[in-house]
Amino acid sequence: MSNLENLRESVIEQAHEKGRMKLLDSKKKIDDEFEMQKSLIIKKKEA
Repeated sequence: MSNLENLRESVIEQAHEKGRMKLLDSKKKIDDEFEMQKSLIIKKKEA
């Protein structure tokens, strides 16, 4: 493999990893928001 092909593969791999990390971060934010909203609903029902 040439240096250019190695560079291309490396860039693609890094982009995929960044994409996976962004997806995990977004999922965590959504899960956190869901839990917060659920807690608020439960507190309102208890009041």
